Amino acid sequence: MHYSFAKFQVPTNTTIAELMMRFGACNPNPAMNRITEVIEGGSGTWYRGMIFQGDQEADCQQTLKVCGWDRSRSGREKAVVWLWVTKD
Repeated sequence: MHYSFAKFQVPTNTTIAELMMRFGACNPNPAMNRITEVIEGGSGTWYRGMIFQGDQEADCQQTLKVCGWDRSRSGREKAVVWLWVTKD
């Protein structure tokens, strides 16, 4: 399957809730708004990482830095975080 993607630079003091809203996950039913971290495994393989759902209020108040989505990450591209954002 082919998917389109966009690259953004986001301050690490942004909360998950703010990120959801800015990326269009704004369904009136908060349980439908979701951010899923996807991790590149190579050779076209992807793995699921952390998942945040809009109705998990405490989790959505965490900042990207608290989630570890900053320069402290390990891997080939330290600061790159791949996210799948949905609202349905």
